[in-house]
Amino acid sequence: MGIALYLPKPLEAKSLKEEIEQVQQEARRDESGRLAAPSFNRFVLMLGKGAGVTTFTALLARMIAAEGRYVTCLDLDPNFGILALALDVIPQRGLAELLDHPVEEFDENTFEQIWTRVGPRISLVAHTPETLGEPVGESNLPFLAQALARHTHVLLVDGLDVPRMELLNPYANTRILVYEPTVPGVSIAVRWLSIIGSTDTLLVCNRTRKLPDLLDASRIQEALGGRGPDVELPFLPELPKAMSLGEPMTALGRRERKTLAQFVHPFLTPETEGE
Repeated sequence: MGIALYLPKPLEAKSLKEEIEQVQQEARRDESGRLAAPSFNRFVLMLGKGAGVTTFTALLARMIAAEGRYVTCLDLDPNFGILALALDVIPQRGLAELLDHPVEEFDENTFEQIWTRVGPRISLVAHTPETLGEPVGESNLPFLAQALARHTHVLLVDGLDVPRMELLNPYANTRILVYEPTVPGVSIAVRWLSIIGSTDTLLVCNRTRKLPDLLDASRIQEALGGRGPDVELPFLPELPKAMSLGEPMTALGRRERKTLAQFVHPFLTPETEGE
């Protein structure tokens, strides 16, 4: 199996036993020798424009991985989005190669060669600096995303525009819409909701700048179909610096960590018993 994870010393018998059991459960192989599918999968679309959706994607990936689950980030931004920067990696091979790959050969061996390892439990698939702006065939995109989702606990898809969202929306089981509590931010959120609907869509109010509250909460809730945010993040002045260093988690205080942990918890377990 190779190296599955690293453990800090000194080792304790109990923690070592727990980690070994975790690896055995998540890396059982069938008779063909291929890696068995994870016990559950979540296919998540990260939606928003100019509201810190990529920052929130990086935070989610770090928190999910910290809880022992495997997460893959798929960044569809054709202009080399900042997700790779937020995760502190530079993809060498990635999205363009996978979109040109035969669909029937999408398996864990393919992904091991293509995706960029961010850590023991985080992987990134994105455009490389060499393929920026080059047109790529996207007919494979739904098949690629579904294959990635089958080989991880949580797939987070970032860098979405409306055409790519419409390609992937039928296959996703969760949508996260990140918006700013400003007039433009709420207007963009309303337009996203008019396309995707509110079913299975989680709302994240993210204050990316220190701005006065020009809209009260009741007006925002009314505009969003009578819904308040599922989670709300305050303005974090240290976050831009932490993002540039690939360490967004360091900008969170205890309260923000607790808030995000509660939001992330449903992503760590199957949706139904026995799934």
